[in-house]
Amino acid sequence: PGVTRDWQQGLGRIADLTFDLVDTAGLIGFENDQLKDQIRDRNTVLMQEADVILFMVDADSGLMGSDHELAETLRESAYKTIVVANKCDRSQAERQYMDSYALGFEKVIPFSAAHGLGLGELYDALKEMFQAQNYDNDDLSEDSETATERAPEPPLLITVVGRPNVGKSTFINYILGEERLLTGDEPGVTRDAITVDWTFDGRALRLVDTAGLRRKARIQEKLEHISAMDTLEAIRFAQVVVLMIDATHPFEKQDLTIAQQVLDEGRALVIALNKSDQVTTELIREFLDHVDMILPQIKGVSCIGISAKTGRNVKDVMKASFKAFKAWNLRISTGQLNRWLMHTLEAHPPPLAGRTRVRIKYMTQIKTRPPTFALFVTKPVDLPESYTRYLANDLRQTFNFEGSPLRLIVRKGKNPYVDKDK
Repeated sequence: PGVTRDWQQGLGRIADLTFDLVDTAGLIGFENDQLKDQIRDRNTVLMQEADVILFMVDADSGLMGSDHELAETLRESAYKTIVVANKCDRSQAERQYMDSYALGFEKVIPFSAAHGLGLGELYDALKEMFQAQNYDNDDLSEDSETATERAPEPPLLITVVGRPNVGKSTFINYILGEERLLTGDEPGVTRDAITVDWTFDGRALRLVDTAGLRRKARIQEKLEHISAMDTLEAIRFAQVVVLMIDATHPFEKQDLTIAQQVLDEGRALVIALNKSDQVTTELIREFLDHVDMILPQIKGVSCIGISAKTGRNVKDVMKASFKAFKAWNLRISTGQLNRWLMHTLEAHPPPLAGRTRVRIKYMTQIKTRPPTFALFVTKPVDLPESYTRYLANDLRQTFNFEGSPLRLIVRKGKNPYVDKDK
């Protein structure tokens, strides 16, 4: 128990019925009363906003005290409720689900989430309740399609990552202006990647809060391993990643490991130095001045000192995310690239390979997201990595690729005299 914590919303569909479906946390299995109170308050608000409540119980284990407690709350508030007796595919559960009628609700459906049993009965019960509330499923679908057509562009996907307890959920809560995500002083409160839609300066965003990432050697429990995998998947699907760092313990090895994972996935990066109000201004300035030395693989990355609790500089993080996203999508024409390449080679020629110098013929951009360039040379093996880093750094500075990883692929130029007819 206690695996689900923050509520999540998605689109549900059974045959011709479509509806917004919200998964909420249970009422047992939490470390402290503060966390349980937060969950109870959020569940109360969600129940008040719901048209229908699916009250899920475990038919295999039987009813618990918390089931009767919640049932009493639902009956007193007159919520429209369907009891879903899950795990009815097991030996005794199909007979035991009859005990669920003791909760005092008219509709009890035997169900198996693992095998999809009971979907027909659930469909009939939902459709009856929707019709009783004059709910028109077709009209809702049309409204959703119209809203989608009006959207000027797809939402920008921003994922917030970092070590445990660095303030990721507090940061998103401040942006949203509400306590959407659970927070606490103890690490490990967030377990799932939670997606929240939002708008900033007229731009549609999709913010993703993730579980904190610890070193692999410290991950012992299966649940934490699953949470870490969920976070890494959120990084893979992100467009911009905000790396949240604790200013009181900045740039630890795990911070650099996470940053490298983001760059390896080719995502745009912004660094937010949270809790900066708890350290001196001189120390923050020193951190910001040394970012390029700490992360030489992405020089010029935006690093902003913020306070997620007070909101100090939080909007600057969003503006930096837009800038990094623009750089991540930037495309440079082949003509511009080769004019830049000519001047760069004159200023710092490639090294010698034996008696001759490595000759770089030309370059071109082959893709964006992240910006990727093909460099055609006479002897690819003899071009040192230090020289490609020099080219990447100069390219980043010249064309403002700040916050976006760059990839240079060295290829051998084609010899025009090979296979030529004599």
